[in-house]
Amino acid sequence: MGVVILKATPDRDLYCIWSSVVDQPTMLGTRSDVTEDLGEHEMGPRGCTAWHPDEIDSALRRADETGTSSVRGYGNWGDPALMVAPGKSLRRDRLGSFLDALDSRWYATGELPETAIDMLKD
Repeated sequence: MGVVILKATPDRDLYCIWSSVVDQPTMLGTRSDVTEDLGEHEMGPRGCTAWHPDEIDSALRRADETGTSSVRGYGNWGDPALMVAPGKSLRRDRLGSFLDALDSRWYATGELPETAIDMLKD
């Protein structure tokens, strides 16, 4: 899968780029932030190839409509859970709260803060 764009909740301008390699977000922000991160770099998020503007637009439209940019539906509004690290999952309906819990340490190191870890289930 690589990376998909997930929209936190239908009514918020909050998205994340979710990586199946590390099983957690690698970037979060507004629609504008995600568009910039995916398209304005020679290399996109965390070394991924930058996306074409048309690809970004269609991916964000899918995320707005279904909760995910994945054409296979991973992380859609009806998905019960997202995999987060080996053996842990996050209820899909808690994604917005999970993203709100990420702090400056996560931005610097990729380590999840305790408040985010507490939302995960075995």
